[in-house]
Amino acid sequence: MTLNQAWQISGVVIAIVCCAWAWRCGGPAERRGAIYILTAWLLSVIFQSHQASGPGVWVNIIDILLLAALVHLSVQSRKPWTLFAAACQLDTIASHMSQVFSGFSQWAYVVILGIWGGYGLLICLAIGTYNHQRETRRMRDTVEKPPTASA
Repeated sequence: MTLNQAWQISGVVIAIVCCAWAWRCGGPAERRGAIYILTAWLLSVIFQSHQASGPGVWVNIIDILLLAALVHLSVQSRKPWTLFAAACQLDTIASHMSQVFSGFSQWAYVVILGIWGGYGLLICLAIGTYNHQRETRRMRDTVEKPPTASA
């Protein structure tokens, strides 16, 4: 197994685990974010260009649609993680454009996409899910332990 294959396989495993965790333990924003990210990830794998010229038009369109969905989710939910996820996705699109217009190395391009469009999005989703669980626990503890009156 090459380093590239290990990176791809670990990325897919982490994406599935993170999205499943967000679906099971997150709130509505985290669930929608998980659906958006996983759907875009799978569609990108299906529609990616197998030429050495970059991701292809369809992956660019998928990434732009994911950015629009994340911005809409951020406006609706007002959760910080959604704004950071949209920023990661914007960096991904900027990387696509930079590679087309400047032609920087393929290795740098793939690493940038893996960091911002892959792990960056998943870290944002994981932080959002963790924060939702923390808020839920805090609310539950507040309800279970009513304040005591001091005499």
